[in-house]
Amino acid sequence: MIISKSTASEFAKGTSLNCLKPEVGKWLKIISMKEEPQYTGRIGRIEHIDDAGQIHGTWGGCAVIPHEDSFYLAESESELRDV
Repeated sequence: MIISKSTASEFAKGTSLNCLKPEVGKWLKIISMKEEPQYTGRIGRIEHIDDAGQIHGTWGGCAVIPHEDSFYLAESESELRDV
């Protein structure tokens, strides 16, 4: 499932969408990260979502920012391998 830049900002506002919501333990694949092209394609598990709504996980040192970055969410890592 894709969480695009347009729909990701709705998560930051707390709006419920008919798709997966970022939650600790879910898997994430980065499509694009603003000013961090080396993170494109990285996969990791969500470990923490801070008070600003930034998503931290096992893909590396940078947080995913829902209103700026694009990413896929899945229940398992295997769902993201072919995306």
